[in-house]
Amino acid sequence: MAVEDPPNSAPQPGEAAPAAAEMQALLEETETRARLAEAKLEQAMAGYHALRAENEALRAQIGDLHEKHRSATQDIGASLARQKRAAARELQNERETIYARYIEILDNFDRAFDTVEARAASHSLMEGFILVRNQVVQVLKDGGFDRVRTLGLPYDPNTSEAIQIEDVDDPTQDGLVIRELVRGYRLDEHIVRAARVVVGRCVAPPKEDSGETVRIPGDTGETLRVSEEKLEEARPEEEDQAENG
Repeated sequence: MAVEDPPNSAPQPGEAAPAAAEMQALLEETETRARLAEAKLEQAMAGYHALRAENEALRAQIGDLHEKHRSATQDIGASLARQKRAAARELQNERETIYARYIEILDNFDRAFDTVEARAASHSLMEGFILVRNQVVQVLKDGGFDRVRTLGLPYDPNTSEAIQIEDVDDPTQDGLVIRELVRGYRLDEHIVRAARVVVGRCVAPPKEDSGETVRIPGDTGETLRVSEEKLEEARPEEEDQAENG
């Protein structure tokens, strides 16, 4: 039996050209797809950068709006605070103007009480005057007014005005208010009218110290002040001791 030769699988010379053409076409298609992909990627990146820039611009606008809103809020708050302070000052001035008239009425009552006619008036008439005066004082207290206390206290230029300096013999009255000529008043810790006062000044010369310094024996270094009378009493005893010695 004759053996058949195996079929020849090697490509024929005419078959190589179609295979190369297919590979070339595939390669060109791949490159084309790659370029398209790169173009789409560049387009997408351009869109991303545009969106990012737009987002940054929107953020800047939002920040600007927030700053304007904060500034406007502060301006409104400051304006309201100024209006409140102005209204408070106006109310304070009105209160001072109104109640200053009551203070004048009270001063007139006090001046009337110091006259000779008031001292000669009947007891019932004086009681009526005092009742009306007390009502004026109560009106001032209800309005927030309070009298400035000065008599017997150290002179304070913040609440009082020294009209006169009067010499006194008592050293404890030096620098104190010894007489009040016009009462002072305050409204809510604000001095509406300063008191007019007379301040004492002690002119008595200080007593001279006639004592002598005596050192105590020992190393303590302590000293005593002894008057001349005690020294005179002690000297005879010292002389007797010297004679006996």
